[in-house]
Amino acid sequence: MQEISKSIIKQKYLAPDETSFEERLDVIANEVASVNTKKKSKQGSALFKKYRDLLERFSPGGRIIQNCGRNLKKTTMINCTGLNKIPDSMTGIMSSMSNLAILLQAGAGVGCNFSSLRPKNDIVKGIGGLSSGPVSFMHVANSICKTIESSGRRGALMSILFVSHPDIEEFITCKDKRGVLSQFNISVGITEGFMNAVKKDEDWELFFINENTNEKVLYKTIRARYLWELILKHSYKYSEPGVVFLDNANRLNTLYFGEEITLVNPWTASCGFKSV
Repeated sequence: MQEISKSIIKQKYLAPDETSFEERLDVIANEVASVNTKKKSKQGSALFKKYRDLLERFSPGGRIIQNCGRNLKKTTMINCTGLNKIPDSMTGIMSSMSNLAILLQAGAGVGCNFSSLRPKNDIVKGIGGLSSGPVSFMHVANSICKTIESSGRRGALMSILFVSHPDIEEFITCKDKRGVLSQFNISVGITEGFMNAVKKDEDWELFFINENTNEKVLYKTIRARYLWELILKHSYKYSEPGVVFLDNANRLNTLYFGEEITLVNPWTASCGFKSV
């Protein structure tokens, strides 16, 4: 193992009383064996040897490597998670941000879809003011992620905005400046309807559906190819945004009967696994 690898493992994965990666794997195998036998398993057991051998050929997720067998009750062994739909109200948004903070503290990465938030400069009747839009609340989430650290691990966020959202142009260009929204990967939620409009060089409607009245409000109509080219140019120049083909993801989802996929998590985004 290279020295840099040993340094990273010591810094990010080993418990204070552990001195090597092999020792960490021993603890993981012992913990898994103990759970499966419903009692503490001696390291010489056949089940321990089975799992320990498997760990020489297979690497579990980072949260498992770091947290398994350490009795850290506020951490997770799930690498990446996703927020539920963010309500379009200050109370709802802040509740979602609280959940985001808890997930980050536990060590998980978090996927978010900000499409449920009303567009920038939309009227907020209750206060007589204007909405700051989805991208502004991405900055809130980014600050939370920068502030909260779990066991030395840098937080990771993933944001999606539907291609039909009125703020989609701002979203596509929101990471043009280096260092802005640095905790986020971003992707545009693409639909088959949009891709058909691109192929036929048709217009594309940007709209928002009010969650209280279920009213669809049209904000703008633009050329679908203009929007697609904007995505491609920024993806080429800045490596973001990515795209997620949501219709395909839901059509191929084996849990289609109980859920709708509207987001992906940071692991899916950063490792390059996109919906096809």
